[in-house]
Amino acid sequence: MITNILQSFQLNEKEKQIFLKVLELGSQPASQVAKVCELPRNTVRSILDGLVKKNLMVKSNRANTQYYTTESSKNLIASLKHRKLKLEQELEEQIHMLQEYGDELESHTRSKSRPKITFYEGWAGLERVYEDTLT
Repeated sequence: MITNILQSFQLNEKEKQIFLKVLELGSQPASQVAKVCELPRNTVRSILDGLVKKNLMVKSNRANTQYYTTESSKNLIASLKHRKLKLEQELEEQIHMLQEYGDELESHTRSKSRPKITFYEGWAGLERVYEDTLT
């Protein structure tokens, strides 16, 4: 069930693996997670920071060491609701702008007279081009 939830957040395999390890082990520094997952520490730290940006993890400092913990489900729900509201507002603004200024887009993209291009191939085509230039 957890993997389905993580898949809905569009996480790749390494992100899923690291998230599940932190979930299993609890609050851990990146070096410990890297050791358990058998991945380079810098890679793990980069992935953990990406998960923090996606609001799936929390980073805290203890004794000059950064610890990573999974975010609580309540905070995840609040974060998703906030993202939903923000996305709805952006879409509403785009719809409003298109309704107000959409006519300008159509006048620039659709010209009334388009040039016609004809392609000719082979000797017959060459003869036809020659005849067209004479007329």
